[in-house]
Amino acid sequence: MDKIYDEYYYKIYYWAVKKTNNKEDAEDLTNNVFIAIFDYFDKDINVNKIENLIWKIAYNIWCAQAKNILKKRIIYHMMRNLI
Repeated sequence: MDKIYDEYYYKIYYWAVKKTNNKEDAEDLTNNVFIAIFDYFDKDINVNKIENLIWKIAYNIWCAQAKNILKKRIIYHMMRNLI
């Protein structure tokens, strides 16, 4: 696990910075990706290509995080318009 973390942490972090345009959000995204990766490997499932799995997890988490951010922005703007 340490090898995967060492090899992919900064790759995922810099990708996340590009996706989020925000260092704090990128750190959250990167941490969430590694939590998901470690949870996946705890299930003891055989993986053919680890890199493909890592990027698939990263993309899926980014999509979920982006969806949540968008929802919050929509709610915020709706509430501002009511005031």
